[in-house]
Amino acid sequence: MLGNQLFLARKYSQATENLELALEKDPQNLAIKHKLVICYTQIGQIDKALSIFISILRKNVDFIINTDPLDDDCPCPELVLELEKKLCENRDSLDYQLIMGMLWLYCSIEKSLQYFLKAQQIMPQNQEVNSILKILNNYKV
Repeated sequence: MLGNQLFLARKYSQATENLELALEKDPQNLAIKHKLVICYTQIGQIDKALSIFISILRKNVDFIINTDPLDDDCPCPELVLELEKKLCENRDSLDYQLIMGMLWLYCSIEKSLQYFLKAQQIMPQNQEVNSILKILNNYKV
């Protein structure tokens, strides 16, 4: 699949187009959704990333939490480190907290929870953030 090749090459904008087409053909495919979450965070489409991220959590939270960055060629470990350096002036923004919360969940539920809790402090009535926190806190129990 071309979308997967573009994703592996870290060409997120181009990969997004192809992955969206693939998702239309297979709307329940969690692997495609996983890649789209990452792509959307990298091209600034945070709302789309969040929507798909929540749909994955509701369907199978283990799919994200048990991602193996090496076996699944997940770029999240590198991305979070890059973003923490690159976006340091935006650390107090809701978007930053959401991006980091989503990406960190592929690596560490504890770090992810920290970012989603900060997002909740910024916007306490945000239903999406509250839903994510509820799912993750129930998962940890």
